[in-house]
Amino acid sequence: MMGQGTYFTRFMFGYFMYGSGLKAMTPWTYPVQPKRFPVNVDNHGEGGLNVSDEFIGLDGKPIPTVQWELSREGIDDARYLVTIERLSAKARTLDTPAAKAAVADADQLLDSVRGSVDRDVRHYKFEDPKTLEPQPQDGWDAAKFDATRKQSVAVLKKLLAALPSGHGDAH
Repeated sequence: MMGQGTYFTRFMFGYFMYGSGLKAMTPWTYPVQPKRFPVNVDNHGEGGLNVSDEFIGLDGKPIPTVQWELSREGIDDARYLVTIERLSAKARTLDTPAAKAAVADADQLLDSVRGSVDRDVRHYKFEDPKTLEPQPQDGWDAAKFDATRKQSVAVLKKLLAALPSGHGDAH
């Protein structure tokens, strides 16, 4: 899975992955070595080999470095949510006001993310249909990514503060 636009890539590797319940996602693009990239014959992805040495995107053009960075950002977003989920499960076993409040905040955040994700990957375009330029979709824009990351950090801190020492390891 690799998108061409900035919103698409971060969303897919982070919030879509978590919200859809996926356990892993791998980019389909990879460094292509000379004489190892198949020519697409009749849309089957088979045939003779091209001599290429670059990162190829869906449009056949090299993928800019920002795509790889946004994949990493998306993965970090998903890791925050999984950590929140694991710490919340531990805090849920405690009968303290701090733990209950932290769990409530975690549930609100996780439910919000799950509720904002359409599980059909074909739903997402993140591009203007006329110009094919990247654009936000379903409210997922730079501000929402930033706000959700900040909320994740705040919830993590609250969960860690609510757990007894030594119980904050999410693994």
